[in-house]
Amino acid sequence: MSQQLCFVCRNIPEDFWSRAYDLFESRRGAKAKLQSYNGMQKQGKQGCQLCTIFVASIWLKKLEDHNECLHLRRDYGDPHRAFCLATEKFPTSLGTLYFFRVPDIWCESAIARFNDETDNVRLMRTWVRNRILPSEAASSMARRFLPTRLLDVEAFTESDDVRLVVSQDIRAASTPSYLALSHCWGGIVPIRLEMNSVKSWIKRGVAFGALPKTFRDAIQITRQLGIRYLWIDSMCIIQDCMEDWKQEASFMAEVYSNAVCTLAALSSKDSSEGCKVISNIQASLKSPYVELKAELHRSSRIRIFQKMPRSWVEEFNGQSLQAGVETDSPLRTRAWVLQEKELSNCTIYFAKNQLLWENKEHKATAQLPWEETTLGARSGTPRMMRENLSHQIIGAPQYPWYELVEDYASRSLTFPTDKLIAFSGLAKDFGCGRKQYLAGIWSTDLPAALLWRVNDYAATRPAYLAPSWSWASLMGSVTYESLRLEPGHDSAQYEHPEDIYPGLKTLKVRSVQMTLEDKDKEYANVREGRIILSGTRCIRVQCGPGVVRFSDGGQPLTQNKAPIGVFYPDIAGETALLKDTYCVALQSESMRSFRRHQLRLKQDGAMRSMVMGIVVTSLPKRQEYRRVGLARWMDESLFDAVPTTTVELI
Repeated sequence: MSQQLCFVCRNIPEDFWSRAYDLFESRRGAKAKLQSYNGMQKQGKQGCQLCTIFVASIWLKKLEDHNECLHLRRDYGDPHRAFCLATEKFPTSLGTLYFFRVPDIWCESAIARFNDETDNVRLMRTWVRNRILPSEAASSMARRFLPTRLLDVEAFTESDDVRLVVSQDIRAASTPSYLALSHCWGGIVPIRLEMNSVKSWIKRGVAFGALPKTFRDAIQITRQLGIRYLWIDSMCIIQDCMEDWKQEASFMAEVYSNAVCTLAALSSKDSSEGCKVISNIQASLKSPYVELKAELHRSSRIRIFQKMPRSWVEEFNGQSLQAGVETDSPLRTRAWVLQEKELSNCTIYFAKNQLLWENKEHKATAQLPWEETTLGARSGTPRMMRENLSHQIIGAPQYPWYELVEDYASRSLTFPTDKLIAFSGLAKDFGCGRKQYLAGIWSTDLPAALLWRVNDYAATRPAYLAPSWSWASLMGSVTYESLRLEPGHDSAQYEHPEDIYPGLKTLKVRSVQMTLEDKDKEYANVREGRIILSGTRCIRVQCGPGVVRFSDGGQPLTQNKAPIGVFYPDIAGETALLKDTYCVALQSESMRSFRRHQLRLKQDGAMRSMVMGIVVTSLPKRQEYRRVGLARWMDESLFDAVPTTTVELI
């Protein structure tokens, strides 16, 4: 069925959509005459799709004369993407609609109609075709790397069954392409590769009907995209062989970064729910749209929406997480998935309402498949997509890594011992050109990298995961807000060296020692870690139970029963039985720090310079100390008369 428009809508001047009127200064020049509300109702009943959208958008109570002629004008506040309906008597908005210019590359298919269905296969093919290709060096690596095992989705011509293949057996002159699946396990996956099934899966294959819906959907989509091979973790890694699991886990960065595209079952909580593909997104999002022909620069169509399209971030996050309420995007909450997201060259997300797409530099939705957000060049670091809507200013250029840490620590893990392993792919990718990796932080960022604090006070230490000075030592959400400054400042320290507390100028990182669980896997689990700080200034403090908490969860840090700062414990109640606790000063408090705390305001009012640091407890053996929390907003004069010492953190 061809697009249906009435004579008036077909003759809206193309000039109305010109970029010349996108600017605030020129918006008044864009105006187009329509017809009356009564006329629109009549044409809508006769099938005019644009009139149908117009009528639904008008504020009827403000229209006194339904026979008065309406006209279009650009929205005064948002002229580059919004326009309004108005009359001569009522020049203010009677309803706002939104328009987007469709690039020619997306104009090859039929023109979009009211309540039309989306060709999701073509959409995915175009996204994959337009992915940002790796650099020449990365392309060379891609030709060499393949996961150890893959699923051949075209192994059988007479059935949909798949076969497990060993990658070294399918190499030819060039390395074949493959897709990867990112999904929630949701407990027990009904089918897993195990030692006793490897030979059978390679020889006879795996019955398509025996696979869970998410796997079946991923296999069908792989075929539709013209790709022969698919990687699924539970079917390509031997699940009852720890040696194979550890080996394959160490290759995660390569698996996802070399896949043509990652298919992410974002809205499915387990493998039974499938890769949800919504065809009628106008209905699912309750946001009808139509397209008009308009020969403009690099565009021959205009897509008009009844209401503002949902943003990529809004769709990706799904429903806000609330106690007792399931999220619309359960994959978003899984720790393992962060590296799958960040390392993939191209990802297609199967969200609750529509498909989403992301590559190294762009994001897009099925509603607006050609534009969303330009992320900028990668600049040698993982792209930082904090989809939690609270974009804050990071105080120094190295701290995008710690934004990743915050995102990762907020996610859930089934097995705490995976804490560093599930982050190792990102660490390996990020670590190029950096110094030593220290169980989640970098030696180049010391001592500032020690200044994290627990966000939720439900944190636990179920087992030894990392040294106490690393955020990876516990299970719980953490933040590096101590390193954030107010907008407009780009340094975590004062701009002038003389502004730094002189007592900190003797502080040095004398040595760092890490004992790895596997010496060949520097980004995975550790057995022990030590940081030796020389020239430190420490004071004895008290941070016992029974004190009043501040609204942000902190509690008064005291010395001789007098409050001297704010203490943020790593584990609630952990300090109750501790006798010897000390505060180690690590960094000056900036006047421009993001956090506005009542104690900070009091110190500012008294014109006191402040420092922050970590609270530690001494251990019986030698001069070893274990971290127990973060301390902030302490008067630096408390440390003036303290002699310097050496502190060994474990």
